[in-house]
Amino acid sequence: MTFVQQQKVALASEIKAVLDSWVRYEKQVKEGERVKLTNHVIEKVLADLKDEKIQKEVILGAVTEIERKLSPSSSILLLLLILVSRTCQAQGYLDVPRSSYPNR
Repeated sequence: MTFVQQQKVALASEIKAVLDSWVRYEKQVKEGERVKLTNHVIEKVLADLKDEKIQKEVILGAVTEIERKLSPSSSILLLLLILVSRTCQAQGYLDVPRSSYPNR
């Protein structure tokens, strides 16, 4: 009777070890997929940020968002931001057409 119980315990231990091993394997696979996806997304975003059209969209979106959030008394900050943007454009850092800026 003791031998049978020992065999049952040994079998249960072996099954548990196999299941634990499988869980570790699946965890490693999922982590690898997560790393690949993260690297792909980062590469895609960095590549997109090199595109001048996307740079313009980001800058213009930021100006628009700031403009919406500023109170009328804070319009001097918006004008300063526009001045800095135009200076960057003049220095060749940005290539945003002047028609894209809000008229003040």
